[in-house]
Amino acid sequence: MKNGIVVLILLVINCSVCFGEILFSEDFDTQSDWRPTNGLTYNCEAGADCSSHGGTPSGWSGWRHDEYWTEDNTTGAHSTVRISGDVYRGPAGKSLIVTNESESDSPDGGGGGWSADGMLVKILDTDQADIYIRYYVRTQSSFHRKWITGFNGAQIKMFRAQHWDRSGSMFSYFSTGNVNPAVIWDAWEDEYSNAYFRPAFRCDPQDTNYFCDENYTLDVNSRGYFVDGNGDPITGWGPDQGETDIDSSSLGVFDTNWHQVIFHVRLNSVVDTKDGTMDAWYDGFKVSGLTDVAYIGASGDITAGYNMVAFGGNAYNNWLGITNGVYQAGAEQWWAVDDIVIATTYEEAVAGSASTTTCYL
Repeated sequence: MKNGIVVLILLVINCSVCFGEILFSEDFDTQSDWRPTNGLTYNCEAGADCSSHGGTPSGWSGWRHDEYWTEDNTTGAHSTVRISGDVYRGPAGKSLIVTNESESDSPDGGGGGWSADGMLVKILDTDQADIYIRYYVRTQSSFHRKWITGFNGAQIKMFRAQHWDRSGSMFSYFSTGNVNPAVIWDAWEDEYSNAYFRPAFRCDPQDTNYFCDENYTLDVNSRGYFVDGNGDPITGWGPDQGETDIDSSSLGVFDTNWHQVIFHVRLNSVVDTKDGTMDAWYDGFKVSGLTDVAYIGASGDITAGYNMVAFGGNAYNNWLGITNGVYQAGAEQWWAVDDIVIATTYEEAVAGSASTTTCYL
């Protein structure tokens, strides 16, 4: 009888019911039209009164823009981040529209080839060791990607999940900043006819381990190749190096359709232990995954969970070759984000609503 009780207890423990949680969701449809104003470079920090620069969209925490051209100074130009009904997923609504500029350097002089920047940021109430983010993304038609010899690719930053120290600027990066660990998700195309999502990893402690002890970005399992409706990798990208340095083919995430992305990160369990994970799904197909990431390195803070999610970013993609800051037709191109969900389980990220799910302890 005692053995039977033990077996029953084990069955209950091993087949428990977990409750997933929606940490944040946004479809933009009820948001007022919005964009940064009154200047070309500004960081709207979490909790700051940014009303003199356009304010902050309801439910969001802050934003950043750094650009040459905007509605305020150039006819036909657009802010690097804006909420508008010009683009939307579904029969009607709004979305977040991110505009890239074809310029060789950012206006603040620190880009080194990285053009204008724009991000909309959500700070979560609590740090999360394990988090899923779902969103839909699409680009305009004829979205140009220019690779640079020696740099090995056109790179468009689209999304990031990271830890913010909750003090200092949430836009302060590199070894003296306040925002590690982080994973930055880029759309990437190289000169050898390969296109995929490619993550960049940043680790903690960032003063000594900013680029991580191991370059996980080079691991091919971290790359999320674009797939078709059968889950097969898409081929037929632009010509290889030597034929042209710009690809405008309408394939993968650049085909003007909405595509679902689900992104998952989980911290390593113990400092300097390589058991952290990164997973990604594209249109329902798992396209990348790592299980050996040490996000928190030696002497790092194992409680530094993910609490900052940002959409947008700068791009290394000067498709028109502009170097003097002078606007010309076609010097901007946009991509859009809609129907965002941040959740604690995959099921909730997919469904966009809280539900029960079976978990095994």
